[in-house]
Amino acid sequence: MQVDLDGNGMLELGNAANSISGLTGSGALNNGSALEITTAGNALYEGSLSGEGSITMNGTGTQVLKGNGAIGQALSVTKGTLELTVRKAATAPLPIRASRREAAPMCA
Repeated sequence: MQVDLDGNGMLELGNAANSISGLTGSGALNNGSALEITTAGNALYEGSLSGEGSITMNGTGTQVLKGNGAIGQALSVTKGTLELTVRKAATAPLPIRASRREAAPMCA
């Protein structure tokens, strides 16, 4: 299930494991869970991110997290690409990308 957070909305995830197929929109996300994102295409989230949960990218696409807030969460990539855009003082955004793709099998 793709989650689209409206600018006025807020999603609060408790301590259970959750899996979504992508995160979009500009609403607030308070993540207290082990959140797995399985995006197959491209998904852009520009909202406020908070919480002490973890985020794992485990899809074939790209999930972009480009918003405000403190990420005090463990981030990992099993498959696909997780891109974070952070701001440094008054400069332009600095993108950080992490990707992991499965290697093709080797033929003997």
